[in-house]
Amino acid sequence: RKKLRRRASATAMVSVAFSRACGLLLGLVAAAHALRLTPTSPMLATRRTGATSTAAFGRTRVAVALFGDKARREAEERARVEAEQEALNAKWAKESQNELLLMTVFGVGTSLPVIYLLYIALTGEGGGGAGVY
Repeated sequence: RKKLRRRASATAMVSVAFSRACGLLLGLVAAAHALRLTPTSPMLATRRTGATSTAAFGRTRVAVALFGDKARREAEERARVEAEQEALNAKWAKESQNELLLMTVFGVGTSLPVIYLLYIALTGEGGGGAGVY
């Protein structure tokens, strides 16, 4: 009987370890899938160089500006995107500061009555009434 119990507990421990490992693996796969960047992602669109086909053939691509000043246009676009991002960051920082102030005021405002009641209970300055026995 003891061998059966040991074997059953060992089997249970292995199955629990296996289920935890599968859960961890599924969690990692889900996280990787959620963080995967799509080809239409703005992050990839600004950094796309077109070097994907050249790697397959072993050639290097030479940037030739046949249709205008491509580098200048890309630099202007990057500067515009960075300026927009900085404006959004400033806006979000201001909103976060306002929310922090609001939460602080709310927390202090709601804790003042509790602090007052504790003061009255501990000092006994109630002027009568039923005491705590």
